[in-house]
Amino acid sequence: MRTPTSSAWSVLSLAIAGLLLPSFVVAQQDPDQAALAADLQGIVDRLPDTTGDDADDLRQLVGPPDAFIIAFEPLEDGSLSRREEWIYYDLATSFELVDGTLVADRPLDAEAGVLVLPRIHDPADFTAGATWGSLAETLDDPSGFEAIPLDEGYGVEATVYVGDFLQLAFDADGELFYVEAVPLAGLPVDAESPSEEPAA
Repeated sequence: MRTPTSSAWSVLSLAIAGLLLPSFVVAQQDPDQAALAADLQGIVDRLPDTTGDDADDLRQLVGPPDAFIIAFEPLEDGSLSRREEWIYYDLATSFELVDGTLVADRPLDAEAGVLVLPRIHDPADFTAGATWGSLAETLDDPSGFEAIPLDEGYGVEATVYVGDFLQLAFDADGELFYVEAVPLAGLPVDAESPSEEPAA
């Protein structure tokens, strides 16, 4: 598989992440949210190692994330490292995982004017080596996705499929190397109330 190099992966991640959806920024949590996130982290840390995979334990504890990013990053020995960010809006927290191991969490604050939709996708559905053909069979409406060739200026041949609040990037061999799922939509702007007629 001709996966992008580590440096190219970093550039591609930034390029692809800007294609479709609103961004989220690190912010100060209020005390209640911070305490909840700390409690959750403590629970995860104390879980018995039944699966050997923090991602599975986290999913069992609070369910799949509301949004997530997955990137398969090449290592020097030729293997791939699976790097993930799982976002839980109700906890105002993002969890970072590397090869299934929880390595960090951070508070975040959503931008105003967006609506979090029900969870649609699960990180477990996306694996290294997957192709558009294999993933299309699992999607509700693959015909609704648009294929966008990555600009040649990035120096890497890749195609990004965008649709259903999901972005999937495939390398020159057609194998998956980047996933972003953010189920958000803009809130409708309230129509202005008609002005009242002046009293006669």
